[in-house]
Amino acid sequence: MASNLKIIKYLSTKLAPDCEIIKLNDSTRFDIVNYLPNSTKNRGLELGVAAGSFSKEMIDCNKFSTYIGIDAYLGVHKKEYLEALQVYGLESNHKIFKGEFDQFHDLFEDKYFDFIYFDGFAHTGQDSGKTIKDYLPKLKKGGILAGDDYS
Repeated sequence: MASNLKIIKYLSTKLAPDCEIIKLNDSTRFDIVNYLPNSTKNRGLELGVAAGSFSKEMIDCNKFSTYIGIDAYLGVHKKEYLEALQVYGLESNHKIFKGEFDQFHDLFEDKYFDFIYFDGFAHTGQDSGKTIKDYLPKLKKGGILAGDDYS
C-alpha cells in the first residue's frame, strides 16, 4: 500500500496541470461563483445534477450565459430528472443531458467551459479519475474546477 501511495504522488506531481489550488474555508459550495469573472458570459458544467438544487443556485446567480448539467438518473433518481428539467427550463441556454458522463465530453471543444463542477455520481471517483481526465481539457485556462464529495 505504501508503494502505491508513492507511485500516485509521483504521477500526480508529473501529470497534474500547472494550476492554482484554492481551498475555501468558512464558505459553502455556492460561494465558488464569486471567483468567476464578474460577467454574465461564463459557461458552466455540472456533472451530477440530481434534482438540480445546486444548478438552480448557479443559474440564478446570473454569471452564466450557458449552464449544462449531466446526470444518468438511474434507479431512485429518475423522479429527480423531471425536477431538474424544471430548473433548467425547456427553452433557455441552459441544458440538461441524461446519460453517463463519458457519453458527452466529446461534444464540447477543449477550453469551452469557465466552470466545471463534479457532484453526485461523480463522487465515486469515476474510474480512478477518468471523468476528471476527460473533462479537464474542456476547462479554459484560468477556469474553475470544483466539486463536492469527490473521492
